[in-house]
Amino acid sequence: MKKLLWAKVCNQHFQVHRLQVGYPKGIFLHEHDFYEFFVIESGAIQHQINGKTVPMKKGDCWLIRPKDRHRFTFSKGQSAIITNFSFPAPYYARFMEIAPESLSFLHESSKSLTPVTLSLGNFLKLLSILLEGVTCSNSALNFYRILSTSLQLLVTEKPEKTFIPSAWPISQESRQNQLPKWLELLTKKLEQPDYFLRPVVEIQKLSGYTASRFSRMFKSYLGETPTEYLNHKRLEYAEKLLRETQRPILYIIQDCQFKNVAYFYRIFKSHFGITPGKIRRTPIKIYRGNET
Repeated sequence: MKKLLWAKVCNQHFQVHRLQVGYPKGIFLHEHDFYEFFVIESGAIQHQINGKTVPMKKGDCWLIRPKDRHRFTFSKGQSAIITNFSFPAPYYARFMEIAPESLSFLHESSKSLTPVTLSLGNFLKLLSILLEGVTCSNSALNFYRILSTSLQLLVTEKPEKTFIPSAWPISQESRQNQLPKWLELLTKKLEQPDYFLRPVVEIQKLSGYTASRFSRMFKSYLGETPTEYLNHKRLEYAEKLLRETQRPILYIIQDCQFKNVAYFYRIFKSHFGITPGKIRRTPIKIYRGNET
């Protein structure tokens, strides 16, 4: 049985996968040292969890806890699209301190081996929220926003009212739940290649702050350095070019402003869990990490 470690799979604030799988191929038996929340976007699966088999269908959700052993299998002709949202165990512990009833709802469902089934309206809203994690910046603030908003939808399926805090800093460095205006505007610009392909020094000049203050404030609010942030954006852009064009890999590396080919291959594999060449040979879209 394979054990997946957060430090090797992702090592960011969170990750979002959208997996298309089906008969006869399933997902191998494994366990994590992190939490994973997933929803069946379409189709149906046989979820083997801690020695039991639980059928799941479109709109069913499940929380996988560290040391849970699980896999997905399919009957003949079955297939499914599964969207999952994963995050490290320390974040779960911190969130439990603030909203224990919210996560307990999912935790108890997993413990009793029963999925949470969403109404159609909440199911569509949840998918939209989770898939935002594919394109938004991988920051502590976005982790909190996605998880707390998802829980607000999930607990409406439960009769009792459940407390969800409206604002909570996940770490000392992410002190505020709202970005300063200059940083909010800058991150919007950094969604575009015209900006995230620029050198860090040019991005720093756009902020109006000195290099040291810019780096310190950037990491304080977004949870990563400007270089790390730009590298993630460039990697996602490279993955898009690999999937959607036939441009040679070496040219894509240059287009994405990576100067060292070996370095690019290493961080690409670390980020997506797959080599650049294999991206073009697989029908499954894999985002930010290995398949689970």
